Amino acid sequence: MSDVKPVRLESGRLQLRSAVKGDAELLFAGYFGSVESSRFLSRKPYTSVEQTNAFLKKWTQEAWHTPGVPFAWVIAKLESLEPVGIFLVFPKGDVVEIHYGISENHRGQGFASVTACAE
Repeated sequence: MSDVKPVRLESGRLQLRSAVKGDAELLFAGYFGSVESSRFLSRKPYTSVEQTNAFLKKWTQEAWHTPGVPFAWVIAKLESLEPVGIFLVFPKGDVVEIHYGISENHRGQGFASVTACAE
């Protein structure tokens, strides 16, 4: 398995990318700070945008430079670049485990399905 982590991937309607300015506020409001979104997670909802910023920096920037560690992409709409969720990758030997979270106002639109496979 390669330890190369692409900086950006695109499909017909989505982009997987590193975090950019403004992502933390939108992702905090729709996902990271949401009680409903945290219901099935091992973490409680974040209480600040700063926590979301720290997560994004660690998982979508710093982790990309360390082989074999879990990392993440921001899931964004291709046409507007609006962040709609997070896509996490956990390397485990020759396989990977994936997790994703979609902001409440973007659920039910097929974003998780498109993220996990080719569109």
